[in-house]
Amino acid sequence: LHYALIKVGTPALSFLVALDTRSDLFWLPCDCTNCARNFNFTDGSRFELETYSPSNSTTSKPPTRGCSTTLNVCSYQIINGNISSTGILVDDILHLGTESNPQDIVDVSITLGCAKNLSGSFLNTNGGINGVFGLGMDSISVPSILADKGVVANSFSMCFGSGEIGRIEFGDKGIRNKKQLPLIFNNHSKQQVINPMLFLRPTYNITVTKIGVGNNVTDLEFTANFDSSVAYTHITDPAYSFIVNNGGKAYCLAIVKSKSVNVIGREYSNRLLNCLLAFHHFNADFVSSTFDINNVEFFPENFMEGYRIVFDREEMVLGWK
Repeated sequence: LHYALIKVGTPALSFLVALDTRSDLFWLPCDCTNCARNFNFTDGSRFELETYSPSNSTTSKPPTRGCSTTLNVCSYQIINGNISSTGILVDDILHLGTESNPQDIVDVSITLGCAKNLSGSFLNTNGGINGVFGLGMDSISVPSILADKGVVANSFSMCFGSGEIGRIEFGDKGIRNKKQLPLIFNNHSKQQVINPMLFLRPTYNITVTKIGVGNNVTDLEFTANFDSSVAYTHITDPAYSFIVNNGGKAYCLAIVKSKSVNVIGREYSNRLLNCLLAFHHFNADFVSSTFDINNVEFFPENFMEGYRIVFDREEMVLGWK
C-alpha cells in the first residue's frame, strides 16, 4: 500500500490513510476502542495513529443528502474479504494544499465514513491503517466530491517513486505527450458496500492487447484493473501460462531475473516478471477467496512504480509518463 498523511476536522488532526483506487468511501477510525494505535515502519520507527471523533470537531455535521430524515443518521458497512469497516457518514473539512510557494491551504467540506467498528487486518498494529482514502469512480469518492464542488478538474494523478516516496495530485490531467489508454466500464468489485447511497461502480479497467516475453509476442487480449491497494500482480491463464512457459522457472527469481517481460496495451509496456513470480509463491485458492478475483487481472501499486499515473475521469483515459 501507499499512504498519505492528511488533515481532517477543526482543530485539524493528521491521519495516515491508505490510498485505494478500488474503494469509493473515505473513512477514518472513529470513537472506537479496538482501533490500531500505532503504525510500525520497516525502519523500526513508530507512528502514533489518531482517532477521529465528530464531537471533537467543530466543523463536523450530518451529511446534507442521502441519509435517513427520521433517524438523522447515515450508516454504512464495507465488507472486503475477511475485513470490514462499519459506522456512520459525516461531513467535515478536508485540508488540502496547493503547489504554490508559499503553499495555499484549501479547505473542502467532504463526506467521510466514521468507522466505529473495524475487523481483520485493519486492526493489525504492524500494518493497521488509520483509514482508507477512497479514490474510486463513485460520486462518494474524494476525487468525485472535489470535482463536483468545482475545486479541481475530475482527474488525479499518483506518482509512485521507487524509494517508497510518492505524490498524489488532484485535478492533474497529465502532460500533452503522455501515453494513454481508454478506461472501460466493468462492474467487478472486491467490495460489498451496504448502504442506499453507495453503489458498486466501475473501477479503473483497461484492455491489454498483447503480451511480450523476450522476443515472443502473443495476441492475448484481456481486461486488467489498476489497483493501488493490491501488493502483487494477478494474471490468469492463458496469459500466465504464456509468460511462465516463455520466461523460465516461475519459482526461481534468480534464474530468470535478467529476462525481460513486457505487457503491452497499444504502446504501453512495463516490466512484469518479478511481480508475477512473487505472486506465484502465494496459494492461488487463498488469493482468489480473499480478493474475489473471478478471472479479473490486477496491476498493483508495485507495477506502477517509476510512473506518474493519471486517472482522467473526464476523458475516461488512463495516462502515464
